[in-house]
Amino acid sequence: MDKLNLLQIEDNVDDAILIQRILQKFGYQVEARRIDTALELEKALNEQPWDIVLSDYAMPYFDGIAALTIPPPISATIWLAPPAPRPCKKGSP
Repeated sequence: MDKLNLLQIEDNVDDAILIQRILQKFGYQVEARRIDTALELEKALNEQPWDIVLSDYAMPYFDGIAALTIPPPISATIWLAPPAPRPCKKGSP
């Protein structure tokens, strides 16, 4: 089983647990930490290296877009997923 250090930017505990369980079903031994503020994110990024950081898109006081504005430590390797295609209505650009 591969070990996965997971940092979750998530305000809902149940959603965080669900993600962890899904990763475990795919064979990962998940070591997770859940945070939901910018200050916690900055602290977590500097405390240890993370294999993956997953973020909720919209939370009451913090979100995935704001998380991207927080600079990672110099030693971090950053891989950003391409933006998801947005649905278009017929006749729109």
